[in-house]
Amino acid sequence: MKCAEVKDFFSDISSRASSIPSVGAGDLDLLSKTGFVSVMSKDDYEKAAAEVAQLAQLNEDLQKEQAQESAAASALQKDESEEHSLKFHFEAKDSQDAERQKVESDQAEAQQEQAKVAQIEAKVSAFIARKSFLDTYVPYGDGYIALTAQGVTALSDLNVKNYRVADADFADFMKETLAITADFATMASRGKYYVDQLRNVPDINVPEQHSQGDSGSKEKWDSS
Repeated sequence: MKCAEVKDFFSDISSRASSIPSVGAGDLDLLSKTGFVSVMSKDDYEKAAAEVAQLAQLNEDLQKEQAQESAAASALQKDESEEHSLKFHFEAKDSQDAERQKVESDQAEAQQEQAKVAQIEAKVSAFIARKSFLDTYVPYGDGYIALTAQGVTALSDLNVKNYRVADADFADFMKETLAITADFATMASRGKYYVDQLRNVPDINVPEQHSQGDSGSKEKWDSS
């Protein structure tokens, strides 16, 4: 494919065009294998979308668990306050033991509710990430397609250099781009090496007597 064709194809995917012109099966396979686009079958997409649809229910579950966590924390705080009150010390031993057991039970319940909330929060975060991932896909042919991070970068490069590479083969353009990237990486690595070496150079302290001698020499020249 020519660079101009790839740029238009990537632009249609990025802009979520209602109708994306098809490219050759071989070209699409190459773009997919080299990591510029991601292709998903209709069945896989619908299965993932059905999982993401559970996000609303998960959010409801999270709100309920957070309310129960708050109630458990409030109960624990109340019982701990009573345990440390002046009145507690004047109660019978049986009453004190019962109060301590109640505090321990409240602590266990509060910890259990915290664990439930943390578990649901992790699921919600995973589902949100999954939904964001699916949102990058657009209908294409019998399935769905999306630009990868590498594809987004390539589109940006093509937009900037289109005037120069429009008629060039995309494979040659990417070889050139990868070579330039490798050169920059090498230069950055060398630069870091030299900076590290300079940081390891010890400070040079001029002996005091040399400094005084230089001053004396200057005075001699001035007097003459």
